[in-house]
Amino acid sequence: MMYHESDGTLRWFAVIGALAGMVSYKKLVSPIFVKCMCFLLNKLLHILGKVIRWLCRPLGFLFGVAGNTAHKAGGRLGRSLRRVKRGLKDRLRVFVKVLRMNVRKQGTKRK
Repeated sequence: MMYHESDGTLRWFAVIGALAGMVSYKKLVSPIFVKCMCFLLNKLLHILGKVIRWLCRPLGFLFGVAGNTAHKAGGRLGRSLRRVKRGLKDRLRVFVKVLRMNVRKQGTKRK
């Protein structure tokens, strides 16, 4: 855009100004911005985890009742429900763990 607007002449003061702006942002603004964003994302994940746990509470109750009833009736359905519950819980745990690792990695990468 600078090349096009200046009719083919490269203005070095604009290039040096852009470079100085990038370096000053990297050294001054970026560390504070990354720390604030990591803090906000961790808080958001914490609140989101509480909401998901609260929303899944009825599911846990249903899995418990269905599992107990199925276990008394024959056991096969109860075992499969427990496997499904365990699988969902493990997948959610891995997802949250990976998300937290990525947020922390982004926070420490900038230093």
